[in-house]
Amino acid sequence: MNQLSNSEIWKRLSKQQQADVLASNNITAIEDINVGTEKVLLDALNKKDIEQWNTLYDALPGRFQAALTEAAKLLEPKAKRITLPNATIKNEQEADQWLQQARKEILDNLKDGPVIL
Repeated sequence: MNQLSNSEIWKRLSKQQQADVLASNNITAIEDINVGTEKVLLDALNKKDIEQWNTLYDALPGRFQAALTEAAKLLEPKAKRITLPNATIKNEQEADQWLQQARKEILDNLKDGPVIL
């Protein structure tokens, strides 16, 4: 959530737009877990099994990325998300090659409007 909250794009949205984007990406606050007694704690933890917690944990980065993309598109409707090439870079020459590929990909897509990375 910090990455989203600290984003300049996110800060430009109204509170209502932020709420709408969070809702549309199924990002909700996790309710507080009452830890008053051992029984209360166990009851709270048993509301979701470990697999449900794992699924939620695994899904959150994608949800936050989707929310940031949606926010950018609200501000720049023609913006397009692109994915830069994956690579394992072992030396400076490979880094330079990857940077050239990434630059070309970005510049080619900029012809059509803003690019979201």
